[in-house]
Amino acid sequence: MAVHGGIRIAKTVDEISESIDRLSDDCCFTYGWFKTLESFGRLPDPFYLALSQVGQTIGIAPCFLDRTDDFFSWGPNIFPFLHKSLHLGQKLGLFKRDLLLCYSPACCRSKILLDDKYSAGKITESFLDKIDEICKTEKIVFSSFLFVSEFDKDLMDKLKARNYAKFPNILTFYLKIQWTQFDDYLKSLKPGMAKKIRREIKKCVENGVTIDQEEITQEIAEELSQLNANVSSKYSAETVYKLDPSFFVMLQKYAKEKVKLFTARRNDKIIAFSIALQHKDTLDVYMYGSDYESQTNTFFTYFNLVYYKPIQVAIDKKIERIYFRYFLAKSRLDRGCKTEQTYSFIKCHNTFFGPAINRLLRSNIYRKLKVRYLRDFFPE
Repeated sequence: MAVHGGIRIAKTVDEISESIDRLSDDCCFTYGWFKTLESFGRLPDPFYLALSQVGQTIGIAPCFLDRTDDFFSWGPNIFPFLHKSLHLGQKLGLFKRDLLLCYSPACCRSKILLDDKYSAGKITESFLDKIDEICKTEKIVFSSFLFVSEFDKDLMDKLKARNYAKFPNILTFYLKIQWTQFDDYLKSLKPGMAKKIRREIKKCVENGVTIDQEEITQEIAEELSQLNANVSSKYSAETVYKLDPSFFVMLQKYAKEKVKLFTARRNDKIIAFSIALQHKDTLDVYMYGSDYESQTNTFFTYFNLVYYKPIQVAIDKKIERIYFRYFLAKSRLDRGCKTEQTYSFIKCHNTFFGPAINRLLRSNIYRKLKVRYLRDFFPE
């Protein structure tokens, strides 16, 4: 672990294993999650920034060199042909093609983990100084915080003050748990929803489907891989993404009790599942998989696995918040979820053209030109 200016740069989460879970309030910013991604090859070049005081870590900023092009999947398309330009710059030896991303991969949140006994503003500023230094030293042209929550005003203010340009990103959903029993949750919903949910739970049982919580084994991992691929093929006919079963085994190995596998079985066969991750007072419903051919629309396994079972577990475990990611707005809002807007922040670090690009990205002229470009380049 390298140390610069009081901030350590860890190249594996093992080097900060003693502190990350203590500082984190989010299941996707934990040792088990990052260790799984590292072991699976999903994080080939991490930069975990860790600030210590009096021998104790008081802040962590998880950052990663974007070798999987996540920015170009989830970030703002700030310039046409940016991807090709970065490739060309690396070929010429001018700079690296990869951006430095500050977020948790496969998660829709960007966070800096802080010890609340210390000044959050000063710690954040120290990390932003270090990111500037890393980008300069490593010849990284852009850094980006991909998914900053609308509720994280302190981080947004600090990023804007450091010349980061702000762009709207995806709308996510969460449910604040404030009930002591499931019936109270049902009563809090709009008229008609309680009756509908009771019917969906009843129909699932009547179709011989049992919803339970299990541990991931090697045998089950094979099934989970295929069931999740079924969902991928349903919504993306061109590219079917299938996770190797080893991912699920590693997740159980490293995240341990944080993993909540909910299964739907019929005749002892798993016909669908959901995976949620828990840390402290939060639960993140992360993944769903299904065998569509073995079910009809009257089974309602999706709603039981993704909503009703996790909500019941959250109530029982006194969990305060459930994250439901993005998409399917109506079904989430109907079941009591609230919206959480995220924003992408991006900054150019190049010594020569960085100041001009950063001014351009934050200007009203740029935004007007971009709207016009998109209209001309992609006519209706």
